[in-house]
Amino acid sequence: RQVAQWREQITSFYQRALPHSLAYAHEVYEWQDNYTIHTQHTFGHKLNIWIQRGAKTIRMYKNISNFVVHPEGEYYAVISDTKNGSEYLTLELYRIAATAGTAAAAAPVWRQEPVGPSAAFYGDRLYYQTVENHLRYPGVSSVVLSEPRVQSHFHEQDPRIQVELLSPPYQSDIYIRTTNALQQRIGKIVGNTGHVQWIARA
Repeated sequence: RQVAQWREQITSFYQRALPHSLAYAHEVYEWQDNYTIHTQHTFGHKLNIWIQRGAKTIRMYKNISNFVVHPEGEYYAVISDTKNGSEYLTLELYRIAATAGTAAAAAPVWRQEPVGPSAAFYGDRLYYQTVENHLRYPGVSSVVLSEPRVQSHFHEQDPRIQVELLSPPYQSDIYIRTTNALQQRIGKIVGNTGHVQWIARA
């Protein structure tokens, strides 16, 4: 009984501290002139996302790990934990045109699992981290949006090294960073070729 009361109190605390509501979104931005994205940063580094067209909410995602939109196209991507907190992440690719007419869940045009926590659009590709043993991220792959077809761009064989996918704000370029306890290096994905050009080492 005491455990049940504690769970109820904690749930009530979370709901009161950060209501799941558009009014409590932390970030709001326009996308493709027709849509508004509302982002709420919630507990456990999760996100709540609302996609609106005008005053109507056409899609909503709750407690997801990452959300990215194509800066010039009609695609967006959602990364979510599909195993109830075990960090087993699934990447789903959507076309906004397929979801604009209804608030019901539309099927993704492509899905990949498991993946790492980061993804980024560039040209006609969606780049994402690969994963081994849930929490080791050894490489970067991409999927061609129109097919979709997967291509591997970099894979680190050394299990001591983690691979990050970086997409700086207000920049179109995408970078790869490899790190371990002693050193790191940074590479840039060149154009839409997927080739990695290493530019810095520390």
